[in-house]
Amino acid sequence: MRLLGVCGGKGAAWAEKKSLAVVLWFYRKAWISFAPNTELVELLASRTGRPCYLMQRGIDSTLFSPQRRTRQDETFVLGYVGRLSPEKNVRQFAALERTLLEAGATDFRFAIVGDGSERGWLAKNLSHADLPGVQRGAELARLYANMDVFVFPSETDTFGNVVLEAQASGVPAVVTDRGGPKFLVDHGVNGFVGADAAGFGEAVLRLYRDRPLLTALKEGARTAALNRRWEPVFEAMYDRYAENHKTVTPDLRVGHRARTVPAVVASRSGCARRRPNMKVKKTVKHVEKAQGLLTAVLEKSDHLPRQVTELLRAATSTIEQAATALAEGDHSRTDDSNRRGAKKAARTRRPRSKAT
Repeated sequence: MRLLGVCGGKGAAWAEKKSLAVVLWFYRKAWISFAPNTELVELLASRTGRPCYLMQRGIDSTLFSPQRRTRQDETFVLGYVGRLSPEKNVRQFAALERTLLEAGATDFRFAIVGDGSERGWLAKNLSHADLPGVQRGAELARLYANMDVFVFPSETDTFGNVVLEAQASGVPAVVTDRGGPKFLVDHGVNGFVGADAAGFGEAVLRLYRDRPLLTALKEGARTAALNRRWEPVFEAMYDRYAENHKTVTPDLRVGHRARTVPAVVASRSGCARRRPNMKVKKTVKHVEKAQGLLTAVLEKSDHLPRQVTELLRAATSTIEQAATALAEGDHSRTDDSNRRGAKKAARTRRPRSKAT
């Protein structure tokens, strides 16, 4: 939006075209790719010439649940969770508030969870809003459950994890018709998709006025989220890898170790003999750092799905093997270098025979 104001329509279109070209160059390096919505799947497949598959997300329906609702009053709460930044189009909340006030609504509040550069503007321009800042864990789940409708005006998100979290909490979502969130909403069943700013406001106003409809959509939202589990997501991803990548075996599943990865690293460790010693040491250092980060995540994995935790453990084990393979390759090269140095020194010390 800011780019349009600075460069104009042509400048923004040029920048978008060039940015997309760079992104596509990057994705062409992959054998296969995954995208979170069907529009991106079609774009990547057609523009890269590589297979691209849909990979959506799962949701923890135990953490995010209607049972965490604690509010008993009749106030209509419009919720939002995410960055408060221009690309999220959060200033549309001011127009939405005016729509409700002009319709005679007064018993409503915005619960805007998150932080960002637009937070000050929202606090100044919204008269019916609470901005509790960034929240996590059980407190975030409680705030979700206490909402009546989730309003998500972003037009740039490729998926919209927060929409899933709201639905799992029994909260229907109103989203725009641009980006990935519209693929998560079944219009009129678990939320609404607004064709423009006016349609967005009309959908919210309809839910404010029609409480039986709101109740039905809350049930539809929860039902939809219960079908969004992580296990099928990972199984489908592993199947696509097995079908398309020669170095990945079909038994690559959560709990199994990617046997080919350490083998590849070990086979390439011989290349270290053609590289400076410091490069190998630096690589080992980065690998060990990645292992440390994964270990830190696992120590705080109480709220992660079991499949995700097991995948992280498998990744940690694989990284550990990679670090060992690299280190062993470096030690082998060092030993070879030492032996060559000793032979050279012996030749230098060997007395030359004098000609008679």
